[in-house]
Amino acid sequence: MPDHDMRSGASPLSGKAVVITGAGRGIGASCAELACALGADVVIADIDRDVLESVASKIRERGGSVHASVADVTDINDAQRIVAACVERFGHIDGLVNNAALHAQEWFWDMDPAWSRRMVDVNVLGPIYCAHAAALAMRERGGAIVNMTSGSQSGLPAWSAYGATKGAVASLTYSLAMELGDAGIRVNAVSPMAATRMSDPAPGFAPAAPIGHTTFPPASNNAAVVAFLLSDHSAPLTGQVVRIDADGISLMTHPAILNESFRAGSDWSFSDVQHLFETGLATLSQPLGIVRQ
Repeated sequence: MPDHDMRSGASPLSGKAVVITGAGRGIGASCAELACALGADVVIADIDRDVLESVASKIRERGGSVHASVADVTDINDAQRIVAACVERFGHIDGLVNNAALHAQEWFWDMDPAWSRRMVDVNVLGPIYCAHAAALAMRERGGAIVNMTSGSQSGLPAWSAYGATKGAVASLTYSLAMELGDAGIRVNAVSPMAATRMSDPAPGFAPAAPIGHTTFPPASNNAAVVAFLLSDHSAPLTGQVVRIDADGISLMTHPAILNESFRAGSDWSFSDVQHLFETGLATLSQPLGIVRQ
């Protein structure tokens, strides 16, 4: 966090108006604080009024320009309202950070269907609703959307349902980057890592083996990446997933066809498919989990 006055001097986000969801705690709050410190006008949204107001008060004490709006991103009317609030208060919207999310750390055998449904609503429909509202408002002047994915999208034991929602967000990122580019709207994603409530083991959960890193960077590391992706300095980037590790930054690969098709003719039989796999296709099977190239 810069130690200068928030509004002093030229800053990377000066003149930009940004909406950040899930900004009451953790990475979302850190993103809001840094965005304001770098000159942005920010609308922060969260379903929890108390923590939201606490973050807003902290930002105002440092001289930042912030408006707090209690919202549930699974309600399309709320998604439209927080974008409208940004336009009404600051004259325009230049950026959206889709940070609001729920998580579940549980073995698939023990899945809670109701919680999984709520998680899909928040983690998938929330970004879709907010991105739709923001894109419509950005259509004439362009802007930047930053989604939050997760390393679990590549596969992680005990995070199956959560990882599925984040895989959906990655897919949304790729598609929106392609579709909205002509309107000057860039869409990227961050696969974050930080010491937050989500990095704590679930109560009573005992993994069979250590999962992921044991050392987590501060939330501010993630906020710096998000701020960069909101800024004009990242203008060449769109459709990318930036992964944050304990001590590094990298890019995730896009889903891709691995090889030229093995030919089986025009009318496949079971034996045709069996032959293709037994004569080479099976040797191209991919390892599970996050793989470094």
